[in-house]
Amino acid sequence: MELVPGYLVGLSVIVMCTAFIKLATVLGILRQALGLKDIASAIGILGLALSLAFFQAEGLNAGTKSEVAPTLREEVKRFEPFLKKNTESDVLERLAKLRKVESPSESESPELLVASFLISELKKAFELGLMLLIPFLVIDLLVVNVIMLLGIESISATAVSLPLKLLLFISLNGWQLISEKLLSSYL
Repeated sequence: MELVPGYLVGLSVIVMCTAFIKLATVLGILRQALGLKDIASAIGILGLALSLAFFQAEGLNAGTKSEVAPTLREEVKRFEPFLKKNTESDVLERLAKLRKVESPSESESPELLVASFLISELKKAFELGLMLLIPFLVIDLLVVNVIMLLGIESISATAVSLPLKLLLFISLNGWQLISEKLLSSYL
């Protein structure tokens, strides 16, 4: 019986012997700097870091036989049509250029496709997030200004703005709009 399963050894090697630590740290700092510590899931950040680490590691192994690629190719093969459909071509092209990919078959490597897909998804998520945040930011600014004009210091701006935000969200049928926007790009 193995003391440590093979997949854990493989994952440990990826974490310790690739750019994973640097990528995860920088992406974590970015998340913190943007004030998304409670929003962007740590799993998403680690997933992107792991994907980029695979991309970096496979780039180093370009002339050699890699152990990661066959397993990754098998697993990604099932999701390939979905990944291709939802990956922005400019992101894919930039990463392919970064790796100096010359043939079209190389530009469809699973490492490249997964990394491009995750970056595309994060880009779309930030765009949708911005569309969500701006109306609520306007409400916050208006409430703070009205409270300051009235000279009311005893009431929290959040106590006033939260019901207004909920009213706006409910009156615009926010759940339906968000669901439609999130899912429409996949259908």
